[in-house]
Amino acid sequence: MNYEIRSYSAYDNWTVTTNSKNVSDIMSKMVERAGRICERYASDIFYNLADYDHAVQTAEKYDKVLCFRENGVSTWGVRDDMIHNTYLSSEFIQYWRLRWNPNTEYGSFIRVTLRPIEEE
Repeated sequence: MNYEIRSYSAYDNWTVTTNSKNVSDIMSKMVERAGRICERYASDIFYNLADYDHAVQTAEKYDKVLCFRENGVSTWGVRDDMIHNTYLSSEFIQYWRLRWNPNTEYGSFIRVTLRPIEEE
């Protein structure tokens, strides 16, 4: 199934951004979310932290959705503001989009919702 990514809220209380390679605010929010949501395996977030930091340090584009559940974190790559050919389990509690654009040095961690797109 394909999913369209939409903002969770029009308010920015669900958003952390940066305009530099200092992504510590974003990473802190990632750890906080994992600690609050995940009853077990919250440490899964450290794989995402390492991947994100590597992308920032090597000037690579990064765009993924982190799917939080009681038992850890799963990650899906984003293309054209959509997640393609993926089955999302009903056990996911929250979705967050993590992005880095090396051209503008803009990073963001934003809570999102995923809307299923009907297949034709």
